[in-house]
Amino acid sequence: AGDTGYSAPTTLGNARITDAQRARAEGRSPIIAPGIQPAALTAVLGLLLAGGAAIGPYALLVPVVLLQA
Repeated sequence: AGDTGYSAPTTLGNARITDAQRARAEGRSPIIAPGIQPAALTAVLGLLLAGGAAIGPYALLVPVVLLQA
């Protein structure tokens, strides 16, 4: 009757490590791997936002909505 199926309580919290934490510990990017494709995507997104901002505040709505998709 004393077996509840739970382990002993700890004060250390969750001992499991996430993929992002493992990547940081290994010195890698926790989000995406570096390379030419992510750099090009970042540049295109930056140009899209800059173009929208240059046209006007309502034109900026289009790139922001595209980024959310």
